[in-house]
Amino acid sequence: MKKKLIIIALLSIILFSTMSGCLWAPTFGSLKIVKIEIPNYGLVDVPKDIGISWYWHTYEDKITITFNKDIDTSQETPLFFYESGIVDTILPEKQEKERVKPEEDLCYIYHVDKNRIIIQRISSDPGLLPSYDVTLFIPKEFRAQDGTSLQEDAFFFLNRYYVSLPPAPPQLVIAKDPDVRAETGAMNTIMLPMTLNEKRTFAFIIKETNLMSSPGIDEEKLKSLVIGDNVEIEKNTGNWTKVKVYYPKYSIHDKKIESISLSFEEILDSDLVEKVIGYIPSESLQIIPRPHNSSTYVTISICDIGMEEKELAVAFTIHTFSASSTGYVPLGERITEDQLWLLEINALAFVPTISQHWAAAVGYSDKSGKRAGNIITFFQLNWTEEEHMIFKRVFEEYNRKILNFIDAYKVNTKYERWKEIIHKESEFMAKFNEAIFEWMYADKERKTENLAKYVTEAIATTEEERREIYEEITTKAEHSNGAIVYEGLFNVFSSKNPFIKVDLGEEIRKEKNKLFKIGL
Repeated sequence: MKKKLIIIALLSIILFSTMSGCLWAPTFGSLKIVKIEIPNYGLVDVPKDIGISWYWHTYEDKITITFNKDIDTSQETPLFFYESGIVDTILPEKQEKERVKPEEDLCYIYHVDKNRIIIQRISSDPGLLPSYDVTLFIPKEFRAQDGTSLQEDAFFFLNRYYVSLPPAPPQLVIAKDPDVRAETGAMNTIMLPMTLNEKRTFAFIIKETNLMSSPGIDEEKLKSLVIGDNVEIEKNTGNWTKVKVYYPKYSIHDKKIESISLSFEEILDSDLVEKVIGYIPSESLQIIPRPHNSSTYVTISICDIGMEEKELAVAFTIHTFSASSTGYVPLGERITEDQLWLLEINALAFVPTISQHWAAAVGYSDKSGKRAGNIITFFQLNWTEEEHMIFKRVFEEYNRKILNFIDAYKVNTKYERWKEIIHKESEFMAKFNEAIFEWMYADKERKTENLAKYVTEAIATTEEERREIYEEITTKAEHSNGAIVYEGLFNVFSSKNPFIKVDLGEEIRKEKNKLFKIGL
């Protein structure tokens, strides 16, 4: 009877707390990420249940992650940035004084503020986060104050060029003033990326025209449209098409758009953009094609092609993950299905290079882990055993995610062989990097022969290959300005990489030359 009363009491508290919205309601279940706030980054492949907030005109470079519970401030779980083959450890703030020397180290820390963590850089040149394509790792060991933790490792794929799925606001709500337009490549209208599952139909202007209030050249003129402007098709009525045009409404410096937490669709439906509906001659537009993959989207821009005689062309760009590929078609011509398939496989070919990237930074290093003439420090030299094991597991999961992405990617049947090579390249880079990172942690003396052993064990398939790789790495490591130049390591990477081995890049280039007649 006593147990029943306790259960009834607990259920009453939970029910009352839920109905009344009490903040002290008991929290059950695992720790979850509910929102990420980022500056000047595009985001790729973010789960739909995680909110995104962008802010871009700020001098304070930081990433803020919000959880569903307060965070345990006593934990020492590290987070990680992975950028271009370099790992940067993100330490808890309380470890800053004992483990970080700003005058020597490039390091990042996270500060806990109740249910949020704020990630910032700590160094002699503070403030800046990684500059290019970077992945933020949050291990599943990261825990809340109540002891619960994330159910799985979390990954946020970021890049500074706004190549984002969904598109980042800087792609959509951009400045009207000429200086910023030139800097960002802003269009007159808002760029409308076409995805596979987009319910709307987007098009672009191929002949300068006027947007009229009704069908007919004698009707009221609403706006002028120039070649390349993007529009949404509302209805085709034969010679005239009803369209909706989206224009930037606010300057990039307006407080109104200081922070945006809306999806692409929500932005288009919001008061953050100016919407004008009218009619244009049907012959003045061309449909933006849909890609074949749900993980990609298509954008178009207009450019001049040719050295002496300039020719207007349409640049069709496929964006996927952190990569992209562009093909140029003469203005007025439609892109073919074959051309679209080629751009999609070409974009996929860049995914391992950008997202995994071999640990090239090891090529110039001394025993302290620093690159010659560079501030970068391999902080993993000072990892604890727990930190090392966490990173090792998370990095393996990260590489599996890249492989799964490649496997799920649709390609034209004639490009299946290329996709297989890209998959093999991804596997190769994963093994290669895992071997280097393991050596960097385990071998405090940084002996070249040990590096050769780790790499050989990871990628060699025969005894002859083992001897070849070991000899190449150990005999071609030169000392220069107090650092070691691992020329042999680079040679091994180049000669054994499946992509480079068959010169897949040249095969793709030849195919593009055949299918795209201009701009290559």
